[in-house]
Amino acid sequence: MLAIMDSCASLTDLIPAGATSVWGRELLNGAEPKRPHSGRAQEKQPRNSTLHVEDLWSLTIPDEILAGEAPRGVVEAGRSRHLAAEQIHEPKYRPRSVNTTKTTNSISSAKITNSEPSIGHARGAYWTNSGRQQYREPPRCQEPARSSGAAWLKTGAWQHYEQLVLADPGSAPGEFISMAGPRLRLPSAPGNFSIGRKACCQLVLPESYAYVSGEHCRLKLVEGANGNSLVLEDLSGNGTFINGRKVGRGKIQNINIGDEISLAKPTRKGGAIKFHVEVCDGLTPPAHTVPAAPPAWAATPPQKPPEARVTPPATPAAVSLASAMARDAQQREEDCRILEQRINAEKGRCARLEEELKEAQRLLQKADFRGAVRHEVQRDCEELRESLRRVAESQPLERARLAAAEAARHDRRECARLRAELQEEQRCAQQAEEENMRLRNEVQEASNRTLHLEAEVKREADFNASLEEQAAAACKEWCRSREAVSVARRRLEDRGAALTTLRTAMRNYHQKVSDRLAALERCLQQVQSHKKKIWPSFGCFI
Repeated sequence: MLAIMDSCASLTDLIPAGATSVWGRELLNGAEPKRPHSGRAQEKQPRNSTLHVEDLWSLTIPDEILAGEAPRGVVEAGRSRHLAAEQIHEPKYRPRSVNTTKTTNSISSAKITNSEPSIGHARGAYWTNSGRQQYREPPRCQEPARSSGAAWLKTGAWQHYEQLVLADPGSAPGEFISMAGPRLRLPSAPGNFSIGRKACCQLVLPESYAYVSGEHCRLKLVEGANGNSLVLEDLSGNGTFINGRKVGRGKIQNINIGDEISLAKPTRKGGAIKFHVEVCDGLTPPAHTVPAAPPAWAATPPQKPPEARVTPPATPAAVSLASAMARDAQQREEDCRILEQRINAEKGRCARLEEELKEAQRLLQKADFRGAVRHEVQRDCEELRESLRRVAESQPLERARLAAAEAARHDRRECARLRAELQEEQRCAQQAEEENMRLRNEVQEASNRTLHLEAEVKREADFNASLEEQAAAACKEWCRSREAVSVARRRLEDRGAALTTLRTAMRNYHQKVSDRLAALERCLQQVQSHKKKIWPSFGCFI
């Protein structure tokens, strides 16, 4: 127990006063790291965040964008301190605020003018305290090694860092993108730097910025005959603007000194995140990076050389935290094993003393040996009491062993959770790539269908024109036929009226003829009767 307490005290003394680790002071003190609560009232977010470039391949972005915060205004601070880049990505273990005035670097307190909700974070980066200061190349021999685990250093609250140095001793030197003071490190070889809301981007913005696409734009370092050049590829739906002019989805445009890059239309209501490209006089990129030695408090035991590990394609935060948790769990299991051995030895000794006590009590029952063994029994009782006292003192060790076992189980659960998150991130990246290929295929198919439909529409338009001409000719013929029908109808009506008049005249004429015939018949009858009367008189004369 005393050895464990001494080792814990030595570990605590080795950690700087202004630094704390995920498995640092709070875990040694038996407390779980808690999320800090800021007492500042949230203010309205500034509309524009102007970004300044420190060299030819640098852009400036607000400090809080890289730290996982909204733009907080100007951060006025003194000297810089070093942080591990991978700790930005783990939102669960955010240590409490500590007093940084006792650190060896004599860090002055930072003054935050306003506070906003988190808007994003960036992968391994270089930070400075303010965009108004000139760039100073960070110390190269004081970077924490990734294999040794990273420590959190704070100024007031965990979100505010004055400087962040890339914790990757094996990385190649490269150019810098500076964001309102912080510098993102780009590889010197040709490569990509993406900005968006997806987790696979190098600069991740939160979901609250809906006008920013999942992968909004991509900066590329392209080799050319006159040296490397920086170009921007627009991948967004709303568009990326350079000097107020839209680049266009899928298009590429060169970035020059003095250009202003906006993730939305500059006149957008509510503002937009902007980047301004400038040159900082007297700035030279670092020639090389010297590998840093791991801190003393996180060094591995000398009898166990470090094992060569194949680093999976994971975020630096997940890898660093998982390795730190694995080392801490291994140390706890070793301490638990030692405690169990000591407790088992004490239990065996207590059993032997109890057997001796029983034997002594049996001997005391015998009157012949009572006086002789009384002194020996008293001595054995004293030894037994002492052993019982030691057993009682070993109970805290048992409780400590149980606590250590519980902490080891918790570490294993956290390792499993981090492994699941890592697999989920890889799966999301693969799904994003598949979705990108599927969308490209759909766009190609849609383009082909559009061309086919345009050809069909043209054919249908020609056919409709011919039909319209035929319909116009038929309409004219129908009008002429209608006029002819009207004329024929009028003629028919005139003929009907004439026929009616003729019928009436014929009826009247028939009536008159009938009357005359009747009168003629009467006359004939009268004549015949008169002849019959006159004819005999003529015969007499003959």
